[in-house]
Amino acid sequence: MVLIFFGLDENLMHSKLSSDPAALGLLIDHKFKAKLLEDLDKCKKLEQFGKEGRLLVMGKPKDTAIGGLLYSIGQNLAAGYLMYDGKARRAEDPDWYEHANRVVSDAMSSIVSIMKSAIILAEKTRGSCYANLAKIVYHPPITLFRGMYTGCPGIVVSAGPSLAKNIDVLAEMQERGILVAVSTVCSRLLEHGIVPDFVCTLDYHPVSAEYIRRVDSKMQDSTLIALPGAASEAVNAWHGRMSFTGDSSLQHVLKSLGADREPLEGGGTVAHLAFSFSRHLGCDPIVFVGQDLSYTETETHFEGAGLVGGKDYIKQLRPPEEAKRIGYNLYEYKGTRIAPLLREAEGIGGETVYTDMHMASYATQFAHLFERTKATVINATEGGILKQGCQILPLKDVAVRWCRNTVKRKRPTNKIRRYFREVPTKDEIRGVLTYSKTEALEMEAALRECQGLFEKVYLASERGDDAHETYQAVRAKFAEAEKAHPSLKQELDRLCQAMALRKDRTIDETAADILRGHKAKAHYIRAGCNVDCMYAASKGARLIAEYCNKAMESLDLMDVQSIRQAWLD
Repeated sequence: MVLIFFGLDENLMHSKLSSDPAALGLLIDHKFKAKLLEDLDKCKKLEQFGKEGRLLVMGKPKDTAIGGLLYSIGQNLAAGYLMYDGKARRAEDPDWYEHANRVVSDAMSSIVSIMKSAIILAEKTRGSCYANLAKIVYHPPITLFRGMYTGCPGIVVSAGPSLAKNIDVLAEMQERGILVAVSTVCSRLLEHGIVPDFVCTLDYHPVSAEYIRRVDSKMQDSTLIALPGAASEAVNAWHGRMSFTGDSSLQHVLKSLGADREPLEGGGTVAHLAFSFSRHLGCDPIVFVGQDLSYTETETHFEGAGLVGGKDYIKQLRPPEEAKRIGYNLYEYKGTRIAPLLREAEGIGGETVYTDMHMASYATQFAHLFERTKATVINATEGGILKQGCQILPLKDVAVRWCRNTVKRKRPTNKIRRYFREVPTKDEIRGVLTYSKTEALEMEAALRECQGLFEKVYLASERGDDAHETYQAVRAKFAEAEKAHPSLKQELDRLCQAMALRKDRTIDETAADILRGHKAKAHYIRAGCNVDCMYAASKGARLIAEYCNKAMESLDLMDVQSIRQAWLD
């Protein structure tokens, strides 16, 4: 749980943070020095929270700093958040606090949406991780590319509609920069004779495979960069070189094989992955094209590249022309207040454009990444939302100033040969997967036993019996199972986080009952919740065993020699 305070109010903050020992506090105050906890020395009631790391402080920061901090504490936000006003401080600068509240609200809405998606898609993405395991191991890691193009221009090509305005310029200068493209735009690039050096994909949905199938036969000189959880259909549709980033879901398996993968700092879209990989290559400057993040004209994507809107569709999302604006993204129309899905934003040329909550949050994520990037970042997108933290320059001017010389393409052949000499054998991979499967099945059996015991506690508590000893015994058994399989326990926590969060919240809610001595009621609620949790966890353990089976099936079909040829020929 995160408690967000707009303006200092010592009594309010002390009361709220004291009443919820697990909560993390965030104070946004226009008089504090940005991020300096030393200011809390003057606030004796709050000083201890700062020392314990339970209170973060931000002064009058830029929008990107607020959004960036919120994204960095996303795991805390998963348990929920509450916002409070320090009314006395807010009165000193009401306009700024209104703006800060709006930035936080937008970021929170996006973060909650992203986390809900992660929970909903956990089963699918974890399954893809295991299905892609053999390819992850047998294709060289992205570590081999680190710094390969230090000081060379990198061009991140996205699928926004404004790409139509400068795609011809991009075609003329493609040999003078390293092109990192999102997979959705590749077919249109090929139509203009443009072959990107790297193609990025992270989409969980099988439809993303269609973008790959359209171009696979013409992209032998390109390398696919993918997240481990990308749709296995898309990964299998690519028959050339590929390399994967790291993912915590597979680290316990990859570590056993000596094949850890390096994670990249990302965001909510494949373009964030493309940017982070360009930074990983050492590119400088990093140039964006086709990154509109808005409904430019009536579309969100370059024609034929992805999703399109159309005038009728966009009209439904915008406020009616006759509506009167009465607040931020709030209008009055025929006596009714409406908050349209699209909202106004400042465009790259100072004009008003329309965007939505998700695209606006993606811009905030980019700005957060830009702040921590040493390379020069240039937005050469000729349309769309204004992005903070980067230069604005037309692509033709970028070509003259930054992209004068041909960039020689490289391949770390010696490192690749060394990697293939050291790569695990199929038998070694199969052995690790067999062990993981056995471990998962053992965990499933233990969890089902715990589930049955919790059900007995639940029924006893329902009758009003004191089931305290039985409850403690089953908790000890559960802890023993977790201790025996620590890496698998972490995997299950991620796979079943929806149930885990529900369990944690319920236990917090019953703490007061326990203190009052209502043990039967407390254990009744807690045991019922733990029955659900054990069921979800045992199902998760069964899924991991099934994923291991699928990973071994993929391993059996893997043609290791063709992978070597793709990298070394």
